[in-house]
Amino acid sequence: MDSLTIFAISTQVPNEIIVRDTKNKPVLSHIKTYDEFRNLIKETSTSALSTANFTGNGELEFDALESKNVAVKLKLKAVSKGQVVLDDFGKNNPVSVPLPEGL
Repeated sequence: MDSLTIFAISTQVPNEIIVRDTKNKPVLSHIKTYDEFRNLIKETSTSALSTANFTGNGELEFDALESKNVAVKLKLKAVSKGQVVLDDFGKNNPVSVPLPEGL
């Protein structure tokens, strides 16, 4: 991908993962979840997904290329709750975003 993007995960929503942009609007994403052996668990297009669809040591893919020109793949150590923030600032408009404490 040739543009700068942002994604973040925070733990604020119990029992589900919310996908949103930096303006706090839902982002429709094609989401795939895999177990630790990369077997597909769930595939759907949504902006929220229950944590019951994830396993520890699995993978999580968000594809919002159509709506935000952003796609990410994450390796999960454990599953709890949270938000995913996806946005595209373009290669000519970089934005510095501080990492959360403790990373």
